[in-house]
Amino acid sequence: MITVKKQLFDLTYLKRIDDKGLIAEVINLYLEETQLELFKMEVAFDKSDYENIRATVEKMKISTGMIQADRLYLVLEEIAILAKYGGEYDKLNELEHIALHEFDQLKDELELYLKDIYSLMENEYLPDHQSPIQIFNHCC
Repeated sequence: MITVKKQLFDLTYLKRIDDKGLIAEVINLYLEETQLELFKMEVAFDKSDYENIRATVEKMKISTGMIQADRLYLVLEEIAILAKYGGEYDKLNELEHIALHEFDQLKDELELYLKDIYSLMENEYLPDHQSPIQIFNHCC
């Protein structure tokens, strides 16, 4: 039996930029900002501050939608809906944990993707796919 792992993100929209450096910058910014927003969300959960939970989640939904991280997006959407009405704390708490887990998985995959981008960028700048040592030995 073959198990197909659902892709955690889709950068089709972002790849329209056609600039690997800028794509890497956007992904790094997404990872940094989302980690900060998740921390804010946790603080709001600890205080049962439903309005800040909702506001923080709405911010994360925008950038998460841009990289088409559908699994995380759907969890964030559910949190936003429940937080809007300020109830079902146990369900919200469960969803918070799911969101944190989904982000951890997404972060790991995006970091692997970034390594690939950096490798491609490095190869693009090296003539004839030579190593930096080969270039140094040739010119010096």
